[in-house]
Amino acid sequence: TELAATKDSLEAAETQIASLKEENSSHSAALAAMRSQVEGDASASNERVVQLEEELAAKSAESEALTEKTRAWAEKMKARQAEQAAAIESLTAEKQELESALTTLREKIATDGDTSAAAEQARISELETELAEAKELSAALKKDLDEVEGERTELLSTVETHKTELAATKD
Repeated sequence: TELAATKDSLEAAETQIASLKEENSSHSAALAAMRSQVEGDASASNERVVQLEEELAAKSAESEALTEKTRAWAEKMKARQAEQAAAIESLTAEKQELESALTTLREKIATDGDTSAAAEQARISELETELAEAKELSAALKKDLDEVEGERTELLSTVETHKTELAATKD
């Protein structure tokens, strides 16, 4: 009987060992599946990081190109403003000269009663016409200058918007 009890005990132990082996095998399979899932998730995460880095690099390059374009445009506009300011200054000086000549002629006509008054009046009319043309040109240049300043302001606003978008993309 003692031998039978030991045999029963041995069979029970073997059954328990077989059961534990099955459970261990099941746990190993589950662990392998989890490991595979984690590796897949890590791979997908790494791919997304690479994709985001590429997008950020593209946005940075785009922003840099836009900044350079803006700088070039700003320099061009400054040069254009300087040209227009010089033209306005020149026209203003010419206008003052014409006004002075006109005043001188009017004074001469008032003090001279000779026959050249008609010729001088014609010259006055000619000078008045030139003065009106100079005023129109000055107004047109002022309008162009205002438009350029508006474009410059609009472009600077666009650059700030892109900088904000780039900063948001980096975050």
